[in-house]
Amino acid sequence: MNKLKLKIKAPLKNLCVEIDGQVFEPEKDESLNNCYAIETEKSTVSVVITRFLELETKLWWLWQILYFVVSVFGLLDLKQEKKQLKVFYKAEIALNGENVVELSLNRRDEKAVNVVSTNAEINEIENKLEKSQIAIKRKKILKISKIMAWIAILAIVILIIFLR
Repeated sequence: MNKLKLKIKAPLKNLCVEIDGQVFEPEKDESLNNCYAIETEKSTVSVVITRFLELETKLWWLWQILYFVVSVFGLLDLKQEKKQLKVFYKAEIALNGENVVELSLNRRDEKAVNVVSTNAEINEIENKLEKSQIAIKRKKILKISKIMAWIAILAIVILIIFLR
């Protein structure tokens, strides 16, 4: 029986980790790193790490309107990431007994993932980090929409005050 313990340092939001085609939910350790554990009879496993962006989904505008209203018209809104980064990482890991793989995610380099430490043999197939042009455009649209919404809210408040 082979074991794989995968640890991802400094995880980004909306990270999806698939090991042999099965999506795993992370367990957090004391440093808030994502940890995954798997036991298998196979000698190699395929690890795929991707990240989806909310601004690239089909109903992104509906979710953003809902967030805007729920966050009291953007006053309690969380800051969104400036660079809308997509992560693509695919690797084959050769297992032999108990294996520990520790990865860290980049936010600046062309490579999405760095291997911090491992006692397994890793064959990287794909490892890239790229900006999503769709998400960047939609973020600009969102910023303009919020400014227009605030102007409309202020205009309504002024009209209510002066038309009493």
